[in-house]
Amino acid sequence: MLGIDGNAEMIAKAKAQYPELSFTVCDAHDFTVAERYDAVASNGALHWLTRDPDAVITQVHASLRPGGRFVAEMGGAGNCAELIAAMQTAWREFGLAEPELPWYFPTPAEYATRLEEGGFTVRLLEYAERPTRMTQGPNGAADWVRTFAAEPLGQVPAETIEPLLMRVNDLAAPALRRESGWVADYVRLRFAAVRAADTSRDEFQDATELAAAGSRHTLRALRSV
Repeated sequence: MLGIDGNAEMIAKAKAQYPELSFTVCDAHDFTVAERYDAVASNGALHWLTRDPDAVITQVHASLRPGGRFVAEMGGAGNCAELIAAMQTAWREFGLAEPELPWYFPTPAEYATRLEEGGFTVRLLEYAERPTRMTQGPNGAADWVRTFAAEPLGQVPAETIEPLLMRVNDLAAPALRRESGWVADYVRLRFAAVRAADTSRDEFQDATELAAAGSRHTLRALRSV
């Protein structure tokens, strides 16, 4: 198994926790591997890869053997809609430019089309609401923004950050604050897809490569949000 992530700190933590496994820092938009794998698994990473989602799919396809599986969960359309609306409204109220959001939340149809155009056959596609208790800190939406929207928050003048975040809390509270605590309005997109046989390659070559693979190999993207 090989684990990849663009964040060196996350890779260092993974190496420390699982020293028997292999990890490397790389950008999923343009990563390459020395050998092709049986499966690629990703949890909560794909919606952070906003520069070129099709390039990510292309690289995953290239890293898989024919028949290899691509299994993932990511944020889908409508993910964190209440949190995002609270952010955008608060930014406007404070006279700030619209925050540039660092996520990509596709519809099921949109991502299925991308997968199919990228050489995959979609075997399973699920799209569902998954309200999730916020664990980033005691201040609910404000702590969520600090954790997951650090980049747009970094563009805000220092003296404005605290009152801005408190306003985000006020705006998000009616929809997301419960007696038991704060809940993030997650919407998840899960899929399982298979790399189709490469028509440009000899079928015997594909079969030989699969037979020679031996033990199963998995490529995993680490980031989870």
